[in-house]
Amino acid sequence: MELQNVNNISIDKYFWTQFKEYLVNFKFDGLPKGVHLTFSFNENSEYVNFHVSRNVTVPEGENKPAIEIFRIKKALLEEIAESLYVKFLNSYIEPFDISTLPEEANYFSLDNIESSPIYPNIEKRMLEIFKELSSFPSPSRLKIKGDMESKFMEFAQSEEMVEYLYNNLIPLPNLNQEEVISGMIVNGEETIPLMGIYGKWFKLKERTSLTEMVSSIVGRPLAEDLLLYTRKSIIWVKNAKTKSEVVKYNRGIELKMVRKNDVKQP
Repeated sequence: MELQNVNNISIDKYFWTQFKEYLVNFKFDGLPKGVHLTFSFNENSEYVNFHVSRNVTVPEGENKPAIEIFRIKKALLEEIAESLYVKFLNSYIEPFDISTLPEEANYFSLDNIESSPIYPNIEKRMLEIFKELSSFPSPSRLKIKGDMESKFMEFAQSEEMVEYLYNNLIPLPNLNQEEVISGMIVNGEETIPLMGIYGKWFKLKERTSLTEMVSSIVGRPLAEDLLLYTRKSIIWVKNAKTKSEVVKYNRGIELKMVRKNDVKQP
């Protein structure tokens, strides 16, 4: 089965997404039946919009219930895409002080693993796990059932992988201002995933809330407002049968750039 033909992916009951040329739909466990979220980038519009909608049969001449949460001009989004990516990344990582590490701590690089002798075995086992837990009900649909994460962790902790890791430990490398590297600190049985980004070390945050993630992009006040509005819209849409029933709730928030690399509500 060719993965490039897939545009519909589900992971048990926890997550579903569908992507087409002009939109990306997704839903997750906890959303009411038929309700999903959508990023729409119709070629006939100058905007990308994010909205909540519900799949329901509607009378002729009516549209399905939907509420737009926000919109942003495509041209603006292209202009600030790089800075948005940096802000999004910063919501998941935090600076790491390597001076806190003991002298016996070592480093395992993930950057060159694809050229290592063990990589064919890694690739083979990853593919086997994928095949064990996935199916294709149709050429465009991929269904994943089972705990893929625990399967990958079991393989990562296998004797073969642990032996390879400990045979390829090196001292913590010096960073330069022009490179991005990734790897793990190994201190006895403790491992710490690290990224070296332009001369500074970072580690993954233990937990990032949805509010923190959105706040990193648009600021805390607007993030909290948009998330509350989304939760309310889910309830309004869940109880509606047509779009005309929820049109009064549409606020039409447009995100605009106020200064370079900054986005907020007008």
